[in-house]
Amino acid sequence: MSIFSVDIPTVGNALIRIYKTPFSGKTGHETGRFIISHKNLKRLMGVKELDDRELNDLRKWLFQNGYVFAKLWQGENEFFSVVKMPLQRRYRQASRELVLAILEDQTESSQPQREEPEGESQMKAQGSLDEDDE
Repeated sequence: MSIFSVDIPTVGNALIRIYKTPFSGKTGHETGRFIISHKNLKRLMGVKELDDRELNDLRKWLFQNGYVFAKLWQGENEFFSVVKMPLQRRYRQASRELVLAILEDQTESSQPQREEPEGESQMKAQGSLDEDDE
């Protein structure tokens, strides 16, 4: 954590201003979602190192104000994205039934299955293997 406390609302509002400011992008889409580098976010926050707790506080503040803030890459090429919430609401939502069906499939596929010696299943199918031979 930095020696000086980061003013999360000030940083959040700065990111929203960037979101609303026209720059680059396709014609007609000069405003909106964007990425900001690790270095520029540190500059904006006024810190030498980004603290996970402050980033989490910023993520929560932006979320409460209708924006999604996410880390995109790790290491030297770390970036953060800012996307307005309605964009996120266009995603399909996995239903309860779908989740339960997937869980059931995973449970069934994770059950250990007895491996038959090579050729045994063919012999069973042809009726040449007696029950006692198993």
